[in-house]
Amino acid sequence: TLVLEPPFGTGEKFEADLFLLKYSDQAQKQTMKVNGKEIPVEKGVGHYVKENLTTKDNRIDVELSILNPYINETKLASAGYEYHVLPKCCQTCK
Repeated sequence: TLVLEPPFGTGEKFEADLFLLKYSDQAQKQTMKVNGKEIPVEKGVGHYVKENLTTKDNRIDVELSILNPYINETKLASAGYEYHVLPKCCQTCK
């Protein structure tokens, strides 16, 4: 579980780069989805953005599919991550 502290408070934007530990830039067809929505992937890295964070427990479910061009087979992988957003800190907290 990730705990997002300021600057990742309520109403802020959260961004994450998602990637495989191993990546080949051979002619692979790769797609990535976060919570069921496809995100852009460039050179093996998917970029995810969530606007207007709310104070609660959240979950990111990632699904990745990669086409192996040599055997024309698609492999699927998935993972889930939980994170909690803290309330935005006021000026007196700093």
